[in-house]
Amino acid sequence: MREPIDLLPARPGLAAAFAALAPMLVMLLAALMAQPALALDKAGVERQFHAWIESDVWPAAKKAGISRATFAVMDGTQLDWSLPDLVPPGTKQPASDMRQSEFGSPGRYFDEKKLAPLISLGRERLAKYKDTLAAVEKRFGVPGPIVVAIWGRESGFGRVKLPNEAIRSLATLAFMGARREDFFAELIAALKILEADHITADRLHSSWAGALGQPQFLPSKFLAHAIDFDGDGRRDIWDSVPDTLGSIGNYPGGKSTAGRRAATGVSRRMCRRRFPARSRGRTRASRSRPGKRPALPASAGGSFRQASADGRGSS
Repeated sequence: MREPIDLLPARPGLAAAFAALAPMLVMLLAALMAQPALALDKAGVERQFHAWIESDVWPAAKKAGISRATFAVMDGTQLDWSLPDLVPPGTKQPASDMRQSEFGSPGRYFDEKKLAPLISLGRERLAKYKDTLAAVEKRFGVPGPIVVAIWGRESGFGRVKLPNEAIRSLATLAFMGARREDFFAELIAALKILEADHITADRLHSSWAGALGQPQFLPSKFLAHAIDFDGDGRRDIWDSVPDTLGSIGNYPGGKSTAGRRAATGVSRRMCRRRFPARSRGRTRASRSRPGKRPALPASAGGSFRQASADGRGSS
């Protein structure tokens, strides 16, 4: 009887290669099989989200004076899975990268490459709105150039497009963001804005972190600091330049002496950094004569830095 033909003769090297690849193949197969489960988890998270809206958000909104008619904006709201810093239920919180530029070093926020294109536009705005800026400085003590600089850095003088639906972004971050408690309060504040008819829901667009309008105020800051500076009865930081400039002036200082001193301190320090003493025709000795140099408060600039960190959402 003839011996059977061995179609696959033994190859020790090939067998060893298969043995080495086996664990990797098992892991790949497991990952592929897990994909439907991940999709089911996502759908489950959406169900948890809608239950949370009724169990947690509605009672807090009702307590804050939000009507059910206004709260209807939450109906059908879906999670925005594209947002950064998300921590879905059952997952661990990663180290936050704080994508907002304000959370990084001041050098990132005041990057000259980003600011340079705004300089000529800023000069134009200073001239165009000089009367409004003079009124803002008279009322709040914040210099016009500082107001315009903040306006330009936050939204490019209102030219930056805000792509996110504020309610959806804030609801997502309040439910599964890295800073849930902070954004829960902002979500309730945004509903208050709608309740007071400051703006309609379809126009309430924001940065990814919920920052609103030309000065990029978070909703709570809008409620606290936005003002009607053009006298039309509305606090419109979306389309009204006077309201925008007045609200920026009101944010850091209000009517307080401390706020005016902080704003002045920022103005001096920015000027000194941008234009050294020699280029301004002044010597160090002339600036340091006893009794002639105004004191700069230790907190100078703090209000502006906080305003920026709270206001902006996109990087």
